[in-house]
Amino acid sequence: NEPADGEAFKLGEEIEFTNSGLLHSVDRLGIVLFDKDNDPITEVNKGEVWITAAFMRSHGFNEGDEIVIDVGEIERTYMIAGRVKDAFLGSSFVGNTRFILCDDDFNDFYEDPEILRYHGGENFYIKTDDTRSLNSKLSGLNNINYSYPTSFIKKAYMMNLIVAMVVVILSCCLMIVSGLVLRFSINFSISEDFREIGVMKAIGIKNQKIRALYIIKYVFISLLGSIIGFFISIPFGKMILDTMTEDMVLGSDHGVLNNAIGAVIVALIVIFSAYLSTKKIKKLSPIDAVRAGQTGERFKKKKGIRLCKSKLRSSFFLALNDVLSSPRRFITIIISFSLCTLFVLIMENTANTMNSDKLAPAFGPVRDVYIAALEDAMRYKFKGKEALLEHFDEMEEEYANAGMPCEISEIMFYSYQIEYEGEFYSFSAEQGLNIKTSEYEASAGDLPQNKNEVCISKQFEDLTGAKIGDTIKIDFGNGPEELLIVGEYQSMNYLGKAILLYEDADTTFDHLSNPLNYRLKFTDSPDQKTIDERIEKLKEMTGNSEIYNAKDFCVKQVEVYPIMEAVSKLLLLIVSLVVILITVLMERSFIADEKNEIAILKAVGFKDRTVIKWHVIRFFIVSLVSMIIAVLLSVPITDITISPIFGLMGTTNVDFNYDITSFAVYPLVILAVTIVTATLTALYTKKIVSRDTASIE
Repeated sequence: NEPADGEAFKLGEEIEFTNSGLLHSVDRLGIVLFDKDNDPITEVNKGEVWITAAFMRSHGFNEGDEIVIDVGEIERTYMIAGRVKDAFLGSSFVGNTRFILCDDDFNDFYEDPEILRYHGGENFYIKTDDTRSLNSKLSGLNNINYSYPTSFIKKAYMMNLIVAMVVVILSCCLMIVSGLVLRFSINFSISEDFREIGVMKAIGIKNQKIRALYIIKYVFISLLGSIIGFFISIPFGKMILDTMTEDMVLGSDHGVLNNAIGAVIVALIVIFSAYLSTKKIKKLSPIDAVRAGQTGERFKKKKGIRLCKSKLRSSFFLALNDVLSSPRRFITIIISFSLCTLFVLIMENTANTMNSDKLAPAFGPVRDVYIAALEDAMRYKFKGKEALLEHFDEMEEEYANAGMPCEISEIMFYSYQIEYEGEFYSFSAEQGLNIKTSEYEASAGDLPQNKNEVCISKQFEDLTGAKIGDTIKIDFGNGPEELLIVGEYQSMNYLGKAILLYEDADTTFDHLSNPLNYRLKFTDSPDQKTIDERIEKLKEMTGNSEIYNAKDFCVKQVEVYPIMEAVSKLLLLIVSLVVILITVLMERSFIADEKNEIAILKAVGFKDRTVIKWHVIRFFIVSLVSMIIAVLLSVPITDITISPIFGLMGTTNVDFNYDITSFAVYPLVILAVTIVTATLTALYTKKIVSRDTASIE
């Protein structure tokens, strides 16, 4: 195929590409692309265009919109037929936008000699079992913009897979919590039926028969629940999958079968849990039916706080004393609530990091403004580096006259043949234009201090085995030159598949593969408000809407923040439902266990509101402890769990954005849900009256 750089317009608004936009003919794609329903795209109508899903989402395009594609001297208007799922270039992290046309429309551009000369190119897809040898062969060819193995392309979807990973973790969390809830439910049911169990034992029914009654009941409950869950899982699973896979083709030919197997496994787990939990029946005796399920004796001294030394109100004293004297009784609630809150905070910490400028250092030295100007930059590929530097000087003078004194720079990626220990590799080389190499950060060793030194990435080390202190050879045009590896660096540009050259290394635009954004650093040190005002001014001056501050640039680069934020809110909703369920079951269990105590309290003059406060304050204390544990653990666990994922995309040096607001709001929401649920459930204590003490032996 012959891809082409260009510009796209919607409703008169010019859109600059961050990376090259590619025009393709559907008849000469070379690989299979899919539509939103995961069906192969085999035909495109004349006058229509299919566009990469990430591009449509980020620019607000919809099916049926009209778009103008302008390449060279040719300008054409097309109607958007739909969005494309593209395994090679479809990731929002790759940044290349593919436009699929019919062969007749594509030939309008392809047959223009000027477009073919200055904007033309080829995409080759090679199937091989020896990618290392192939990479060595390709390294000898000039003008290769990129050469990626399939394993590398998969890394571009790591941001999408973060969302999938969170859903998997959430599922595991819900299974654990469901097991705890199931245990509570069975124990509560047995506690409620103490009289019936005692009577059955009194008339000679064996433990096995009584346990069988409960097990059979839970067999039917588990079967009914599994059947309902199976049918609900089909549309619900499709909804979650569609949310996560706007850019990916995911699914299973045996999806329904897998759901059925999962339902059977859940039913078996419920039955097994019921069998284990019904062991409690062995401990009950006929006399328990008389004693309201209580033995009437306590052989262990109750520890806690002394009433005679306390100045607390009675309800708070009772609640605090319960928690301190019987911590094992509440440890399950603490663990459940802590886990639920922890997962919400990890997700929110990750989303907040993607919606901040914390990732900016991963894309090169941080600047105040980033301008998407690929079309402008590519014009200078044939004019040379000096011409581009002169262009920067002209821009700096223009912006200074407009009251915006600045220095303009750009990160360039070159494609060179790299030799290490007799093997040749095709690898990208990163070099700053008007950027000092000392502005980068070395993850190990030192940064290059002269043109005969170089930093390598972890990916280059994994590919070649090269280490700090070794030498590599690069032919910049005057024969192979030896470069000493002085350190390692990390970058999310090109997903870290690059080495870092010194600022004065002898690079030429003959080997230029991809220039990145123009980067502006204001020399008068303005505050963020002034920077944002200047960005709006720059948009008016240049007519370019693709101008960002550091935060918006990071959001644009990863482009999955909206999905992460949506999943975070969904996770909070699910966690709230789990918390409600646990609170209701545990509170009802407490009320059943403490029926006699509640009756005695009311007999000696305690009001209903005091009893309710007692029960609610217990949940408040336990929930507050859970929230504190979750907040404290969220910082190290976020780093431990999420940093390796960022590492697969080029950097583990991530400074996470821990928003104090999130640490307050999300735990408070869960705490509020717990208190409201506990209060409503504790109202059941009003049904217990003082005459219920008559049932006490």
